[in-house]
Amino acid sequence: PLALVARLRRPSARRILSAHGTDVSFPARGGVAGDIYGAYLRLGARLLGEVTVIANSAATAAAASHLGYRNTAVVPLAAETALVGEAPEMAEQTILFSGRLIALKGCRWFIETVLPRLPETMVLEVAGTIWDDEERAALDAPRVCYLGRLDQATLHRRMAAAMCVIVPNIQLENGQFEGFGLVAVEAAAVGGVVVAARHAGLKEAVKDGETGFLVPPGDAARWVERITEIADWDPEKRAKFTERARDTAAGYYNWDRVARDTARLYSQCTA
Repeated sequence: PLALVARLRRPSARRILSAHGTDVSFPARGGVAGDIYGAYLRLGARLLGEVTVIANSAATAAAASHLGYRNTAVVPLAAETALVGEAPEMAEQTILFSGRLIALKGCRWFIETVLPRLPETMVLEVAGTIWDDEERAALDAPRVCYLGRLDQATLHRRMAAAMCVIVPNIQLENGQFEGFGLVAVEAAAVGGVVVAARHAGLKEAVKDGETGFLVPPGDAARWVERITEIADWDPEKRAKFTERARDTAAGYYNWDRVARDTARLYSQCTA
């Protein structure tokens, strides 16, 4: 609405919008609210004229284009994290999931499909808030420990201590997606070993082989293979990987870089 007011008051003004995932994926949820919001976004694309959308991932940019916004650019986000004190000892058989418990995040899928195929000594810790009854029911499975919502410092220490931090997003039939995936950046930045689905915005949130590993979404065999491989790392290999991941995360996923990239796009759009 503000961009439309700007166009009406000053037609020559350049208009720039930012999109962060839920903005443009909400219509995929369907129902009355989804349909209305989708119509609202498409109407904006028609009324605003020439407008640039700065998206937090290629997936978000593609969704904006599908809604009619022709000029898009991608600026991945950042996370500010700092592990307080010395790094904790690794919990060798612990896998950590952190996030909202909704179908898209894939926690239930992992519990039902991947966890039973991993060694019985491995356990899954789940930190987050429950938004879905089916996801909640999955927490009753053996070898699953629900931690609830943790404060940031505690969460970051558990990320660093876990054998790996999983972000197992799955593809939903309605097309919903993760706009970016800050948990993957946070985990890498504090010394966690990230295993994430190669899906939507997570492809921008993880530098494959550098800040974590991307695995095909919904491919249980590949998830088992990757987690088993990480479990077999010796301490030296793990330390070398996490140190490089932290350095890469700090060097790229920081707000200075986001600010510079955003300022550059604003400059280009207003030149």
